[in-house]
Amino acid sequence: MTIAVQAGIRLPSIAVPARSTTPVTIYSRWWSRRGHRVRRVLERAGVSYQFVHVGPHPEAESLCGRAARCALKFPIVYVDGEWLAQPTIEQLEDSLRRHGLCRSNSA
Repeated sequence: MTIAVQAGIRLPSIAVPARSTTPVTIYSRWWSRRGHRVRRVLERAGVSYQFVHVGPHPEAESLCGRAARCALKFPIVYVDGEWLAQPTIEQLEDSLRRHGLCRSNSA
């Protein structure tokens, strides 16, 4: 599975099946501790997501920064139209609740 980026760059991604169908995408490096933490929160909440490893694609980093309108601070998480740069767990859980992906107070 791949994600097409504005400049026509195709990035490999890993789709993780879960209960939700609303798109969530994590842009990070596979070895990132923060990226793993975001993935664990999403998995516990039962939210499906795509993981895009930006390491082999340096041009993707600048595209992510422009799309998120922020300095490059990975992970960058895209939740149904909302961009989060290096979100805390609370910020991520708040975003999931706003988009109807997390019903409880803890994801």
